[in-house]
Amino acid sequence: MSPYESHLQSRGLTQYTIDGAIDPATWRSQSLRILFYLKENYGYQDEGIMRIGDYASKWLKDGNKTYVKIVPLAEAVFQAVRRGSLLSREEIAALPGTADLQATLRKIAVVNIKKHSGESKSNDTEIREESYVNAALLRDQMAELASTVDQRCEPQFFDFTGELSPINVLFDNERFAS
Repeated sequence: MSPYESHLQSRGLTQYTIDGAIDPATWRSQSLRILFYLKENYGYQDEGIMRIGDYASKWLKDGNKTYVKIVPLAEAVFQAVRRGSLLSREEIAALPGTADLQATLRKIAVVNIKKHSGESKSNDTEIREESYVNAALLRDQMAELASTVDQRCEPQFFDFTGELSPINVLFDNERFAS
């Protein structure tokens, strides 16, 4: 049993999501790695122990609201970094549909703060509590995902929520609207 599973089972959880890189081999092979930190994975409480890599493709195909937003967003970031400039609104609107983004999905990692699913979204207090309870696990996950980064270069982190960030043009588009 992994330390991840030991931690969750020590909390009495029998149903949880093992998250991280969707496809670890593809993640390690990327020079640009995009990690999404999400609040939780809800609505899958009857699935038992889930490995995110086993389900994410289906979630994207089935129109899961979160994956329908984050995977095209990741593709927009990959394209913008490859060419060295932001995409225009027209280019964002012309991004492939979710059915054509399976390769992009395999390039990303997703870490949920709350590891077990419920029937509805958790409130901010519940998520905050989960962040405290899972703090060591979340740190270990970040360290593990970061260990795949080439140590000769300094990792770059982008905050997509900052008002002054030029990347916000990506969010000023109905494709990524809440």
